[in-house]
Amino acid sequence: MIKKTLCLLFCLLFCLLTLTSQAADTIPLKIFTQQQKLISFEVEVANTKKQIRKGLQHRESLPKNKGMLFIFPTLKPHAFWMLNTKISLDILFIDDQYRIVHIVKNTIPLKQKDIGRFVPSLYVLEINAGLSDEYGIELGDLVLF
Repeated sequence: MIKKTLCLLFCLLFCLLTLTSQAADTIPLKIFTQQQKLISFEVEVANTKKQIRKGLQHRESLPKNKGMLFIFPTLKPHAFWMLNTKISLDILFIDDQYRIVHIVKNTIPLKQKDIGRFVPSLYVLEINAGLSDEYGIELGDLVLF
């Protein structure tokens, strides 16, 4: 009886660990532009140190209207880099009022260079390179999630 109970507990623990180690949660995110356009994305949320550190590294591609939203605990400059990131990105820095305050366009994959270090932000959104130009995303646009 004790063996069966221990086996059952082990199986339950294994299932729980498997569920919690899956990919980051995704949420809908919209950008309301100053030209009155509403742009929709489905983004993974990175809000733990481990998720933030990993980001989009080692991915071969990113579907067009997908991305990653980094959520930080404090409004301050947050440095990003492209080390081990194989896809070119547009990186949008967002303040505590949900306004885009800085955009870095067409990052160079696999480059180890600080990006965005000088602009205070609370959130950072990574999307495919070129989408900010294609959709007309600009400084001051409102991000809703």
